[in-house]
Amino acid sequence: MLRGRVEEQDNQIQTIQQEQQDRYLDLDRRIAALMVAEPVIDDVPKVVATSGSNVASSTPSVAPGDAYKAAMTLVREKKFSEAGAAFDTFVSQYPSDPLVPNARYWSGEVNLVDGQLDRAAERFRTVIGDFPDSAKAADAAYKLGVTMHRKGDDQQARMWLQQVIDRYAGKADGTVSLAKSYLGKIGQKAP
Repeated sequence: MLRGRVEEQDNQIQTIQQEQQDRYLDLDRRIAALMVAEPVIDDVPKVVATSGSNVASSTPSVAPGDAYKAAMTLVREKKFSEAGAAFDTFVSQYPSDPLVPNARYWSGEVNLVDGQLDRAAERFRTVIGDFPDSAKAADAAYKLGVTMHRKGDDQQARMWLQQVIDRYAGKADGTVSLAKSYLGKIGQKAP
């Protein structure tokens, strides 16, 4: 009876892990699709970013969780420049909050979508360097590899993608799978 329950729970865990990986891959695909739509996005942000900065800086009494959720809502609404400003404001207002690594990561994501590759790389490096044990460290290393590839630096891209594979295998398998796939796209077979 116990063996049956253990097998049943093992099955449930595997199903949950697969669903989590599928969700992550779906999110990554959607963000990649948004990056293709870059020219349309570039017309909107400049006006939005200014108003977003003023709104974010004038409301320091907002709870950290609410400020983070508001920034994520802006991402979902495809207001990328405004979301980037909101994440940066979050980090400056709540520097010791546990969501800071996530905010830095998402700031990098919206910079990547907006085509601000240097700024995106800086944000991803911050997550990797300042928060190496964060759940977002593997994702940041992967996205740094993607960013380096977009900048035309395939050697750095390969190095970061390989680092994801080497460092996060068994810890962030969905991200490792993405890194292997992307490494294959830029001309090097992953192990």
